[in-house]
Amino acid sequence: MDLWLAIPPPATQLPSFFELSLLRLLKDALISASGNHLDTAIRKVGLAGWEEEARAVARGAVEWRSVSKGDGLVGEGSYGLKRSRVVGDGQGRRMEDMRTGDQIRAVAMAVAVGWGDGRGREMYERFKRETEEHADTREDTGRYARFRNLKKLFVRVYPYIRLSLSSVSILSSFLYLHGLTVYHSPTDWMIGQVVRRKTMQDIEVGGKGGGRINQRRGGGGEGGRSRAKKIAMAALFAFTVYGWVKNAAEEIRKARREGRSGEGEEGQMEAPESLIPKLPASTKRIVTETPHLCPLCRRKRVNPTVVKETGFVYCYRCIVGAVRTEGRDPVTGAECSEDGIIRLFVEEGGGE
Repeated sequence: MDLWLAIPPPATQLPSFFELSLLRLLKDALISASGNHLDTAIRKVGLAGWEEEARAVARGAVEWRSVSKGDGLVGEGSYGLKRSRVVGDGQGRRMEDMRTGDQIRAVAMAVAVGWGDGRGREMYERFKRETEEHADTREDTGRYARFRNLKKLFVRVYPYIRLSLSSVSILSSFLYLHGLTVYHSPTDWMIGQVVRRKTMQDIEVGGKGGGRINQRRGGGGEGGRSRAKKIAMAALFAFTVYGWVKNAAEEIRKARREGRSGEGEEGQMEAPESLIPKLPASTKRIVTETPHLCPLCRRKRVNPTVVKETGFVYCYRCIVGAVRTEGRDPVTGAECSEDGIIRLFVEEGGGE
């Protein structure tokens, strides 16, 4: 912990906060774009559900190829950067070339962070969807009931775990921005590695020369950062903090909306049983467990409207839009037209 929080001597070999942040954004965009194509290929070969694992394997191979050449992770070498391990105590801290074990740790950390983030988001969306679909079920008992409670706990806790990790990352970026640490991210601190610029000795000898962290961070004899560069770095950091606060506020608002929606559903009048036809179990489970809700928007019906061909009751806006675009009942798939739509209730003044 002391290596992370202690104020290290400034270093000319360390890139600026703005450079590393921009490099991270470009790398994330590249990984996201390539991952989408990889997911499509995985589904075509019949391995749907293993997309994150396939991404992890592919990323590990690419990252290892980059690190084994003595540069760094993907993108760092092309930008003229490389990774070094920090050794020594606070008095004689220095950077040395990475060994095989250090390279393995760097690749493993990058792969684990990417896989954990992707798999966590996938589990959150899946568990949230399952808990919403079975919200009215009371028949589960025993071990399955405990498992469902764990799912609900994960759905409630996961957003705040992500926010906490984001706050730690922002703190690390803040310390790096003000020269209080040589580690740009918490993961670099965990594996004891820093990202630095390549020197002439690295280029000529093949990267065998390390460098002491004993000069001022910046451009050699430039005499410090320019004012424009400071403003750009401060703006990028402020934008990052703004995004974190916005996400936190959105999660709080979402939790409040879900709470009010759950309270409002109690005691509402259910739709007549005759309007709900007998359907296969898969469809009936989705529609009939909450018959007082619109099958499309899953909310209380506004201007209830029945489809004459099927008997399902929707919100007027929901069913009209679906029939106009597709010409069929969105739940059963039966063909219908606007003439077969019967409004059961019209508000005073003719509003929809």
